[in-house]
Amino acid sequence: MTGSQSPTAATRDSISKGIVDAVGGPQNISQAWHCITRLRFDVVDRGRVDLDAIRRTGVVGAQFSGEQLQVIVGTDVAAQFASLIPLLPASALGDAGGEAAAPRHAGPRRFSPKRLVNLLFETLSGIFTPILPAIVGAGLLKGVVALAGQLGWVATGSDLDRILGLIGDAPFYFLPFLVAASSARRFSVDVSLALSVPAALLYPTIVQGAAAVSQGGPAGLSFLGLPVPFLSYSSSVVPAILGVYVLGKIAGGIKRIVPSSLKIVVVPLVTLLISIPLTLIVIAPLGSYAGVYLSDGANWLMDHGGVFAGVLLGGLMPLIVITGMHYAFFPTTFQSLSTRGYDLILLPFNVVANLATVGATLAVAVRVRSLRALALSTAFPASLGITEPAIFGVTLRLKKPFFFTLIGGAVGGAYAGLTALKCYGFAVPGLASLPLYVNPEDPANIANAFISIGISFTIAFVLTVVFVREPRPADIAQDADAPSSPVATSGRGLHLIAAPLEGRIMALDEVPDATFAGGLLGPGIAIVPASGSVFAPADGVVEVMTPTAHAVALVTDDGIEVLIHVGIDTVTLPLGTFTPLVAQGDRVVAGQRLISFDPTAITSAGLSLATPVVITNAEIAGSITALVAPGGGAIPAGEPLLAIGTPTITVDKEN
Repeated sequence: MTGSQSPTAATRDSISKGIVDAVGGPQNISQAWHCITRLRFDVVDRGRVDLDAIRRTGVVGAQFSGEQLQVIVGTDVAAQFASLIPLLPASALGDAGGEAAAPRHAGPRRFSPKRLVNLLFETLSGIFTPILPAIVGAGLLKGVVALAGQLGWVATGSDLDRILGLIGDAPFYFLPFLVAASSARRFSVDVSLALSVPAALLYPTIVQGAAAVSQGGPAGLSFLGLPVPFLSYSSSVVPAILGVYVLGKIAGGIKRIVPSSLKIVVVPLVTLLISIPLTLIVIAPLGSYAGVYLSDGANWLMDHGGVFAGVLLGGLMPLIVITGMHYAFFPTTFQSLSTRGYDLILLPFNVVANLATVGATLAVAVRVRSLRALALSTAFPASLGITEPAIFGVTLRLKKPFFFTLIGGAVGGAYAGLTALKCYGFAVPGLASLPLYVNPEDPANIANAFISIGISFTIAFVLTVVFVREPRPADIAQDADAPSSPVATSGRGLHLIAAPLEGRIMALDEVPDATFAGGLLGPGIAIVPASGSVFAPADGVVEVMTPTAHAVALVTDDGIEVLIHVGIDTVTLPLGTFTPLVAQGDRVVAGQRLISFDPTAITSAGLSLATPVVITNAEIAGSITALVAPGGGAIPAGEPLLAIGTPTITVDKEN
């Protein structure tokens, strides 16, 4: 189903039954999963598959790609797969308990220092992003409780104070459980086994033993002659991440050597007997010490180079955030909050930089009439710490405001570093997080927070107001690193779709995939990417983000359904190759980064980088015209790519 209307549940059930029958019955399906547009099957006997019968069920198409059966459904594929699950054997759904996880059978990959660094950031991002709601909510509550206590609204030590404190502290005390559950999803590990790792780390024997060490108690236990040290793992993150990763590797190795009939008993038993002692003896202590040393090193840097560190981090924080590098600070941030009770690095300088973005964005609203609505709509979420829409949609688009943001953040960061600004809880760094800077024993801290963000906001705002003027439309394109478009358009009902990637244009029928090349999912064009970022081609809402993040579907504000599929057959690549920067249901603005990925990993696996950009509801949207000819040079991200509707198009012959 590629249009805007979805089939009913009864229709899906009928299609699913027809598919299973045409494939040769459930016993002929050894594995089933889906990507953003297709049901994918590994079959036992290819000769029993009737492709024509599958096509007659009402799907868009069916084909074999190598030995893999692909049934093309369209963007309704997740709902169709859910209808298919009851008809499939449990063994075909893998270890994810029915989740549509693609098999990880990519070819060898070439690692480099750059790739390893990118993989680290992507892994940390994939682990922490899903658990942010819990820790952000708890962090904000702790700040509100601290502020209420300071104002005398809640009596310190009262039952209300204790219960609110319990609610705010619990997600942080049991943070290893949240991290382990998210790590299990990231590393494709059974969740119940993964949660056994933090359960062991926070078991009363370990917790009470760690508390007793300072009172002269024993330093640990002995397991077969090997020491199990008593350490405090509450609020820690590194031990849980490493423990789950190792547990997954051990479980995978055991599965390969144990007969299928014994796996349900032997695999979990042996996995726990090996991984938990290994975690308690080696992995968790190393992770704990690493976290402590990293946190101490970061705080030493602030203690001995506060102003310089403030200028550097405050000025570069927007770049750190938009590249995803801020996730590398998370372990030290949580470690510092756990051991010292405050953070000196990520959160203070992030809030300073974020308010600089707000200042520059509001100044654009004042000076640039053509971007006023966008600037005002993105300034509010930026004030709450969600700066990507403002950065990609406004400041980076005009360039100068982005540089003024860096200047404002650097000066505000210098003051924050000079005064050793501290944040006493975790929250998205914005105005709502300011209660977390309240400390009854250090009243100046909250004042310093207001002064720091006031400096960064004011400098970015004033510089933007003074030096930015209303640009011509062509100037905006040039400031976005895109050459002036040779295409002029007129006519009502015209909608433009921008290039979501930087790269070389390719005709859709040249894509090495029959489904896209044949236009089964809709007309469009393809781009061979020159970099590893996918940007929103227009304002709209994320309709689908695949679990592997190799493809995304958007519905623009004009009702255009855009499918962007990075590479061909990239669903088979390991987790971590693609990093989602938005989630299904999120509202995005044109130019906002949606996905980051590693092009080298795709080519190293022998797969094509060709990225189809397809309009899946073309029958409703209207005629589609490519604004850039295939086979030409590289197109920047953000350059007009497709015109949809009934425009009159004039092409500058000289270009």
